[in-house]
Amino acid sequence: DRYSREVIELWQRLELEFDYVKFFTTLDKEWLYHGDRSILTLEAAQRRLAEKLEKDYDVIILSGLKWDHHFTPELRRTIADKVEAGAGLVYIEPEGLKPDDELQGVCGIPDGDKRNLNAWGKWEQVAEHYITSGLPWDTLPRTRAMPFTTPPQGDVLANYAGQSTQPR
Repeated sequence: DRYSREVIELWQRLELEFDYVKFFTTLDKEWLYHGDRSILTLEAAQRRLAEKLEKDYDVIILSGLKWDHHFTPELRRTIADKVEAGAGLVYIEPEGLKPDDELQGVCGIPDGDKRNLNAWGKWEQVAEHYITSGLPWDTLPRTRAMPFTTPPQGDVLANYAGQSTQPR
């Protein structure tokens, strides 16, 4: 619920079917779950996600979840296998990835310790691509950037305005 807006925004704009697994937490000792009352613990969320991942998806969206905290090694391997097989991955605010993790090349290694939660900026298109060419860049809200110790591999299509060409 804290980060489900991404899925809702896509659903409102595109014709799509989606499955949603509730992972809301404060990351403190006490897990606070809202919305889907059938998921009351981290383990229940992990079981539900494992069930959902038995299906194939065109895109997997992960938002605000720590790779090494919220996902078991089996879930991490399953998600990585699906991405390697061609599923798209949108990982918003990736954290908890280590140099030997399954998605390290795709997501890079974020440096959450250097993240400035008070710095807000605009995003801009830096390369022509069908994914970015139709977006109304001037109307998009300001966001925070995610610094990386090791940036993701691949082409940079959009970036935090005024920053280096390193993905953010």
